[in-house]
Amino acid sequence: MNVGKFSVSNPVLISIAMVAILALGAVSLVRLPREAMSDVAFSWVFIAVPYPGASAEEVEKSITIKVEEELADIEHVKEIESNTAQAISFVNVQFDDDISRAEFLRLYQEVRTEFDKVDLPDGTMDPMIEDFSSADFMPIITVNLKGAVSDEVINAAARKLQKQLLDIPNVSKAEIVGGRVREIWVEADRDRMEALGVSLDEVINALKYRNLNVPGGTLEVGARKYLLQTLGEVKSPEQFGTVIVRRRPGQGSIRVSDVASVNRGLAKSVYDVRLDGEKAISVLVSKTNRGNTIRIVDQVRDLVDQFRQTTPEGLSVHFFNDTSLLVHEIVDVLSRNALMGFVTLILVLFAFIGLRNSLITALGIPITFAITFMFMEYYGESLNGNSLFALVMVLGMIVDHAIVIIENSFRHRQLGLSPREAAIVGTNEVIKPVISGTLTTVAAFLPMMLLPGIMGKFMRTIPMIVSLALVASTLEALVFLPSHFAEWGPRVQRTSRGFIAPWQSRFEQLVAVVYRHRYLTLLATVLVIAASGVLSLTIKQDLFAGEEFTMFFIDLKLPIGTPRHVTNNVAARFE
Repeated sequence: MNVGKFSVSNPVLISIAMVAILALGAVSLVRLPREAMSDVAFSWVFIAVPYPGASAEEVEKSITIKVEEELADIEHVKEIESNTAQAISFVNVQFDDDISRAEFLRLYQEVRTEFDKVDLPDGTMDPMIEDFSSADFMPIITVNLKGAVSDEVINAAARKLQKQLLDIPNVSKAEIVGGRVREIWVEADRDRMEALGVSLDEVINALKYRNLNVPGGTLEVGARKYLLQTLGEVKSPEQFGTVIVRRRPGQGSIRVSDVASVNRGLAKSVYDVRLDGEKAISVLVSKTNRGNTIRIVDQVRDLVDQFRQTTPEGLSVHFFNDTSLLVHEIVDVLSRNALMGFVTLILVLFAFIGLRNSLITALGIPITFAITFMFMEYYGESLNGNSLFALVMVLGMIVDHAIVIIENSFRHRQLGLSPREAAIVGTNEVIKPVISGTLTTVAAFLPMMLLPGIMGKFMRTIPMIVSLALVASTLEALVFLPSHFAEWGPRVQRTSRGFIAPWQSRFEQLVAVVYRHRYLTLLATVLVIAASGVLSLTIKQDLFAGEEFTMFFIDLKLPIGTPRHVTNNVAARFE
């Protein structure tokens, strides 16, 4: 097929397609999520089993070891890491890094199935089984509540704020840290129990087995069907006192209120949180894969502004770890670099091939980026540090093919052909070299997508976007550029070489000298390459060089067995 002739013969179609691509690309750019880094799904499953009141040794023996043994036979398991502490067991199951997302989801369900087979001891609370992604390690913003108010007031405010935050679109999780959950205390009275001859086990079993709704099947009566169910579940804390512990024929029943008192309360918090030295509660906000960090953080701030108007007196709300600031900084820096590169590119092209040719060539950049943005949205990518770095890096590459075609077409224009004929001939002559050049460059980048491990998942965005942009630039140079050159290209033949003539003459002389001493030049080239290879071994390798941030962390590790209040006091001294 004569690509050049098709492009030149259909200027209206090409112009309409160009406008449509630019419009769709702009829409995709607006809809692309903004975030600090790509959201990478790790092949990990995290299991936490609370066991209140149990020692670390008991938790390990009755929970951790059983869970490890039950999960060990699952295929593709690379490592099972456990951490047992007083009253809780943590188990982290890591699968092979090279499994697909669909395969991991299947294995995740298998983990849940195998975990259900574990015989957990009585007294364990509901386990938590979740998969991990990079978003779990970096919430997009943290909302802190502090003030001289009671624990009930600040915890109620935190739960209210959590519910409102979860209503924001694309917020996946709002986790409360440092809060205390509500609980019901049933405190047995030893003297009353001994007087009535009731044991503590009887009270426990009564609360456990009589606080239930038991299904009883269905009952068919004529043309009607009734669902039978025994309702015994407690609806309010006061009803715990009415639970029957023992029935005494002819003497009535012994109820929980006869041998114990029922009180409302707050459980001890798992974590202690302080802000500026004051006790606080944090709400960590995380987003979904398709969420826009900047937009969500703005919505969180608007919601908190409204929430402040209803907070009790003495309670204040503060923000911490706002990642949208980092996203703004990354986007601004890379956007400025891209704009500077774009302007520099136009100036260089103007100096060598003239104003019209430079503008026609530069027009391919927004078209290429528009196509790339559409594919990024289709594949679920986002605008982050890696993707913007790839776009800036490929900025100079995407005009290579356009320069080749525009220069060849301009050469034919100087030889006397009309703009239309010059565009057709100039394009068709270099189609194979242009496509070959694209394939060789793509072949150099695509293997980066095969990097193994977590690092490979983080890096895969760069080669994918570079390859997409190169293919899109080739399409633009072969299909769009010939039509633009024929319609908007220079109408007057240009024979003068301008200011570049003296430099071109000197370059011709240099090439002649190099060719006369070609064997010496080849030897020098080999020596330089060899020396470069040797010197590269002495260069420090650091894929992600250290960069200064506006905050830092201090990790404190105290001897095993250190009481919690002692740890708190040490941390307070550092604060």
